[in-house]
Amino acid sequence: MHMSPYDAPNRRTQGIPERLSLSTVTACLVLAVMACLLGTGCRCAAHFDHDAGPLDPEDAGADGGTDGGTDGGTDGGTDGGTDGGTDGGSNLCSMVWQGDHQSRTPQADEINSVWVDEDGSVYSVGFENGIVGETNVEPTGNSRAVVTKYEPGGSVAFRWTLDTEGTETAEHLVRAGAGEVYVVGRTTGALPGFANGGQFDVFAIRLDAEGASVETLQTGDERPQHPLKIGVGPEGELVIAGYDDLYVEHRQVLDAENGFVGSYLPSAGERAWWWRSMSLHNPDRITGFAIHASANPEIYVSGFKFFDDEEGLGGGFIRRLDRGGREIWFTQLGTVATEVDELLIAGTGELLAAGSTMLPNLGGEGAGLADAYIAQIDREDGDVLWAVKTGTPEQDFVNAFAVGPTGDLFVAGDTFGSFTGFTNQGERDLFVLRFSAQGTLLGTWQRGSSERDHAAGLWVDACNRVYLGGFTEGSLVGDAAPMGRDSFLMQVPVP
Repeated sequence: MHMSPYDAPNRRTQGIPERLSLSTVTACLVLAVMACLLGTGCRCAAHFDHDAGPLDPEDAGADGGTDGGTDGGTDGGTDGGTDGGTDGGSNLCSMVWQGDHQSRTPQADEINSVWVDEDGSVYSVGFENGIVGETNVEPTGNSRAVVTKYEPGGSVAFRWTLDTEGTETAEHLVRAGAGEVYVVGRTTGALPGFANGGQFDVFAIRLDAEGASVETLQTGDERPQHPLKIGVGPEGELVIAGYDDLYVEHRQVLDAENGFVGSYLPSAGERAWWWRSMSLHNPDRITGFAIHASANPEIYVSGFKFFDDEEGLGGGFIRRLDRGGREIWFTQLGTVATEVDELLIAGTGELLAAGSTMLPNLGGEGAGLADAYIAQIDREDGDVLWAVKTGTPEQDFVNAFAVGPTGDLFVAGDTFGSFTGFTNQGERDLFVLRFSAQGTLLGTWQRGSSERDHAAGLWVDACNRVYLGGFTEGSLVGDAAPMGRDSFLMQVPVP
């Protein structure tokens, strides 16, 4: 779960408290909002350039990915992706994965996204060598963005890094063409041929099959941009979605988070359109994203806003946009204490949402404080067609969503509790839930260390094998002691 009225003030890990009530966090935010100053205007410029970029041949170990990007076909979407077909091929499906990995480096490492190509190659994106726990907007220090491609058995095919004098992190990845991918992330530095706009800028880089960067975008303004998703439209246009982080200058909070989505034309080297929430001091984020690719593509974004304001309703929402960024419909899934964290388009065309909620309107009464839900949404008008919910007696947070080759739906996240048949190992454990295409719970997997564990990325390959990536502050893979915050990749057995 990315940001929550009942959880972290910043996405994933930034300032995550162990347990907070809705009233406590809301009151705290209201006081902070009252102290904020008026935000300033924005400027934005973007162009594409060709950039060789650094390619690191060094073996990163058998580490893999995270919630891995979208697919340029049926789903431009989010961590979920599209149906990979019903058969990954006998040779591919008989291969044994030996790539489970925990980084164990002195600085902070995280995996933010995982994706598996149709040939079985596993990609992970994230950062390494960062510093966490010092500011609200993380990471800091001289972290570098990392994209690692693994062979189907887990050996490293290539390892690409982006390392300016500033801070970099890679967030998401999507197929760009045969053997190529686009990766989106953020930087406080300047890529060759670009100037930084102020704080964290967005970057998007196309990598070829060997891991060399062949096309580069950097764009930003005075605010810290935080892209979460990237997709590719039918004519090669890039669509990037996310939010501006808390906007602070000279120790003054000028504005809360603001969601954004924009389209870029790589061939023309320019931005086609851009939408950003302009609500002052009302935190809102776009965290979910999907494209239904067609001659007239449908763009869907989701997230949450804390309060009603002049732009519309608060709570968890989904917004459908046309190819030009114009709103077709807006639907609210919960007035408060509800997040629509992830979206995906299934292989048969259904729009599906996943998130966490404290309310009974999505799937009935819950099991605990915050429960995981999935829902099918009518693409034409945004109505909820069905919803199911499950959870533990404690808080359960959804971070990633995927669809398998037979249409089963997979949800991954973090829990403070224990799902049936499991025992929580200490703090936040990892979980993966498996549902049928109609929402019947089929299987549950839970695992954790004695410390904090976080699931950030999820992918299911054409052989129905589940890959999970994120970070841990304990020992998840192997027996060696952790080095602080370590990235991990695992293939996990979900019944």
